[in-house]
Amino acid sequence: MQWLKIPDTSGRALDIYGSDPDDIPSWNFTAHAAADITVINIGTNDNNTSNNITSTEFYDSYIQLIDEIHTRWPDSQIIVISLWSGFGQVGNTWQQGAGFYDEIQNVVKHFNNGSLNKKGECSDCFVYYFNTTGILEHNDIGPQYHPTDVGHIKLASHLMSYLRFVFGWELEQTGPEVQHDTLYWNDQSSY
Repeated sequence: MQWLKIPDTSGRALDIYGSDPDDIPSWNFTAHAAADITVINIGTNDNNTSNNITSTEFYDSYIQLIDEIHTRWPDSQIIVISLWSGFGQVGNTWQQGAGFYDEIQNVVKHFNNGSLNKKGECSDCFVYYFNTTGILEHNDIGPQYHPTDVGHIKLASHLMSYLRFVFGWELEQTGPEVQHDTLYWNDQSSY
């Protein structure tokens, strides 16, 4: 529902608009140009026992979300980003967890005739899987499973390269990615 409506699901928005979906204003998709690319990175908070989201609920909701996006923006290419669920120690290193891995793989397969698409493999595919495994290191994710500032920069940089590879686009980025004397860090537990 949140993608289709103007407000988010914060307490402030609930105070303003209430919780009845029929009373919450809908987003006017025709007021803006359609997106060429839609990047989806949702579900990390769903992948914990306190939220009681089942695999079936997650899968069905993801299918519904992509259907709604494709209905409104039929030419948009959709990039589904893998979830990270913290890190666990494996021997003398740390390995990134993968939340709802099978469910996300099956969502991509659902839209791509049963196969995970790679460049040139599926001419009518519009859903792509961006695997973040190996991009983020242990200190790139904060205590609440959110990437740190540096983690976000790493993800954005790799995503740009991925888009260039998949779609054959030239990147227009020039200059340094991080400005001199810019400090990127976050040690807030509630970030």
